[in-house]
Amino acid sequence: MQKIDPAEFTIDELLGVAEYVGNLNIPDHPAEITFSQTYGYPTSISYEDGFWSLAQFQPTSP
Repeated sequence: MQKIDPAEFTIDELLGVAEYVGNLNIPDHPAEITFSQTYGYPTSISYEDGFWSLAQFQPTSP
């Protein structure tokens, strides 16, 4: 069984969302992206009615 760190996977996914939302960023509808000051990855992204966050991230058991 391949071991995957859920936090790393989530950070990878959030980086993908940040890149996608950043490319959509329109002056009339700015995206809000916050980053970890220690590691530089996005911790939350909000754009129009969408919101993605690591703030409540909890790994779950299989």
